[in-house]
Amino acid sequence: RIRIAEERARVAEGLLRTKETENIRLQQEIDRLRSSSVPVQSAQSKQQSQSQPLLPIPTQPKQIRIVQQTPIQSSRVPQSPNQMKLKFNIPNGDEGRIQGSSFIHSNECIDDYSTVTVDPIINRGVARFEAIFSGHEGKEFSISLFNLIIK
Repeated sequence: RIRIAEERARVAEGLLRTKETENIRLQQEIDRLRSSSVPVQSAQSKQQSQSQPLLPIPTQPKQIRIVQQTPIQSSRVPQSPNQMKLKFNIPNGDEGRIQGSSFIHSNECIDDYSTVTVDPIINRGVARFEAIFSGHEGKEFSISLFNLIIK
């Protein structure tokens, strides 16, 4: 029991020294920051500085230099070397059509919406879909992508 008490006393002394060293270091840091900080202005000097303009008024207009911007890549995801070919599926009776790798929605569609699924189902990785709308002047349109997980 005496050894345990002596060990605890040594640990407590070590912690106390560590705390004292940390307190001294922090106090030195506080003193350093105080000595390097800007002196506090009196209320009278604040009013005087507020009445004076902060920046001199330029006598000549500055010239603005226009730099040509480099185009930013629209996609930050690198393209995969093994891209999948997707098969679009549209329900029977839908007025849309598949043309190459595109689904084209018919403007003559009665219910004004289409549901398109793809085979194979994309269950891993990143898929890129591009939507181009044309001939929709004055009409609202939207796209929805769903991630349906059935367990």
